[in-house]
Amino acid sequence: MRRTMAATAVLGAAALALAGCGGASSGGGSASDAGTLVLYNGQHPQTTQVLVNAFEKATGIHVEVKNGDNQQLANEVIAEGSSSPADVLYTEDSPVLSVVQSKGLFARVDAKTLAQVPSADSSAKGDWVGVTGRAVVLAYNPRLISGGALPTSMMDLSKPAFKGKIGIEQTSGSFEEEVTAIRLMKGESATKEWLAGLKKNAKIYNSHDAILQAVDSGKLAIGLLNNYYWFRTRASAKSHTLPSKLLYLGHHDPGALVSISGAGVLKSAPHPAAAQKFLAYLTSPAGQKVIAAGQSFEYTLNPKVKPNPQLKPFDQLDPPSLSRAELGAGQAQTVAMLQQAGFAL
Repeated sequence: MRRTMAATAVLGAAALALAGCGGASSGGGSASDAGTLVLYNGQHPQTTQVLVNAFEKATGIHVEVKNGDNQQLANEVIAEGSSSPADVLYTEDSPVLSVVQSKGLFARVDAKTLAQVPSADSSAKGDWVGVTGRAVVLAYNPRLISGGALPTSMMDLSKPAFKGKIGIEQTSGSFEEEVTAIRLMKGESATKEWLAGLKKNAKIYNSHDAILQAVDSGKLAIGLLNNYYWFRTRASAKSHTLPSKLLYLGHHDPGALVSISGAGVLKSAPHPAAAQKFLAYLTSPAGQKVIAAGQSFEYTLNPKVKPNPQLKPFDQLDPPSLSRAELGAGQAQTVAMLQQAGFAL
């Protein structure tokens, strides 16, 4: 999702009670609120649409979806306060959830729902839950760069050798999260130096799709993006001979970061029971199988459900050991550093 608002979509279904959604409980709501919920969605609409359709079919609960940018929706929730019509906030990046969490606006997620995914992938306070993961990768065109010329660390991208060869999307939440990871692992001085070098080297694109298209067309040697863009492009391409390949940096490098999408129920939710059931479904084997079988190409987090077999095995990604709390707490400082370095947000 970018920093623009998408249209509101309303998805219909009959109002029925939930029967066994993998650990859901009432969350304090009445029986009358079980037939509907309002979802503020900052996750990719195509991913959420498939999940919502499956949830509605399984439960009969009507879902009204408001699609938009992560940060804009978070700002709306904060501005609306206890008057917000939203029941659930679902985002593609966890730092946004941490911002809302810091305002004390989330209710605690049902314990059985939290138990369906690894605790490290959810809020330490238990007020939002992880849903999917995505790996940071470098897509590269082997006709333009390969072998020993490839970077071995995210920190290499600030070196003069990569001037004009790297493409980034500076307004992406995942880029901000990547910079936060570098700051936490390498320190502020090294991060400022890295940002200064990247500012000289990088070509700016308005989306990860545009970056990948530039790499595949030979206009760009390397693109920084999340893994699923590459797989989605391959799945939809008429030709499967597109030249780009993926480089996974691994070795606990900041460039091996795994980002988490997640969701939380608002304390002010008009339909708290339905909201808790939705989170239970997202993290249940049934919901995670929808993700694995579809073309979102994100990693499932429920250990009972294997991710799409086309993805690199999760246990081979070797990401840095950074908690969701650490990544979320430092986001404001990261934004300030990006602005000081001349990146537009």
